[in-house]
Amino acid sequence: MVVTSRVVACISAAWFFFSADALAQQPTPTPPAREQKAGSDLAVAESLFREGKAAMREKRYDEACSKFAESMRLDPQMGTLLNLAACHEMNGKTASAWGEFNEVMAQAARSGQSSRVEFAKQHAAAVEAKLSRVKFVSAPPTSAGATIKIDGKAVGAGALGTSIPMDPGSHRIEVSASGKKSRDVTFDVPQGPSTTEIQVPALDDASVATAPSAEPTTPKEPSRSPSSGKRTAGFVLGGVGIAGLAAGAIFGVVYLGKKSDYNQCTGFCGGSEQADQDQKSSAQTMGWISTAAFGVGIVGLAAGTILILTSKPASAEKSAQLRVVPSLSLQRGGVSLEGAF
Repeated sequence: MVVTSRVVACISAAWFFFSADALAQQPTPTPPAREQKAGSDLAVAESLFREGKAAMREKRYDEACSKFAESMRLDPQMGTLLNLAACHEMNGKTASAWGEFNEVMAQAARSGQSSRVEFAKQHAAAVEAKLSRVKFVSAPPTSAGATIKIDGKAVGAGALGTSIPMDPGSHRIEVSASGKKSRDVTFDVPQGPSTTEIQVPALDDASVATAPSAEPTTPKEPSRSPSSGKRTAGFVLGGVGIAGLAAGAIFGVVYLGKKSDYNQCTGFCGGSEQADQDQKSSAQTMGWISTAAFGVGIVGLAAGTILILTSKPASAEKSAQLRVVPSLSLQRGGVSLEGAF
């Protein structure tokens, strides 16, 4: 029984091939557009057609279908389309074969070729019984305004929800829409007869990237921290304090010398009373100046030390406001330090 089945299958395939080959040899009315084609294209198309038939005889269907398809592109002929349909049927491309047999049937009917009409009709019916169909299902948010492509070819919105014949094998669906992230999904179509339901993938919102500012950025000069200014003020006041102490010491020595001279000469140096008063006044002036200088020195040195020791980061620092106020009178001299830390 197995040998008998194989013999029957070989006889059927041979009959199919020779029938298609014989029909392909029938004269086809030359369309007006063909007369305008370049002779080189027609020559290449004829060569590809012959190579395709040779590959079909050797059952190299992938190669044969490829050559028939290219010949059809260069020079569309009904005989070439009929062979391409037969090649796709033998290669399991049922959806492609079904569409091509129906096209041959329509063309043959228009040109009055009844034998080709009957041949294409019989094989279209046989292939239709084996079709694999795919039904694409999409939720309204996905389908609204979206572009859908199946194997790189755009599909209209009307195709959604309809069972579409597709060749068995691997396919890809691509979905894109304005303001959305595009997605693509690969799916497999089994051998028919079958109907496979494919969910059209939903799209996520595209992330909006912040455009970089066109304005050039100008480098800013590093700002001087309050802590640095406070330390500088401390060193300045410290320097003033040291200078004040030095001046106080100098004027103090002068004051002591004048006071000693006054005490020794009062009433005994033969001077007048006015001279004695002038000498006393000069000694007192030196004493006041010395006292004031010492006061400025002590206050300046103390304030400078406080500023340096209390220098802190900007977040913990308060602005220091200092004011040194000297005070002089006939009885005493000195300075006072006013401000807040």
